[in-house]
Amino acid sequence: MPELPEVETIVQQLQGKILQKTISSVNILDSSIVSDSVMNAKGKKIINVYRRAKMIVVELDDKNYLLT
Repeated sequence: MPELPEVETIVQQLQGKILQKTISSVNILDSSIVSDSVMNAKGKKIINVYRRAKMIVVELDDKNYLLT
């Protein structure tokens, strides 16, 4: 598992690359381990990326969240 400073660095890089972008496609390899919000993420706009402890949270325009 990455250390906290590494997670923060990744969040900062993602903020510069994916904020305000629209998800154009979703490729799910095992649908038994993802929620419906991930399956329905196509066409949604990314409005925020932030860190909560060591998790990366991607907030979508429909008020759903993707956690990594």
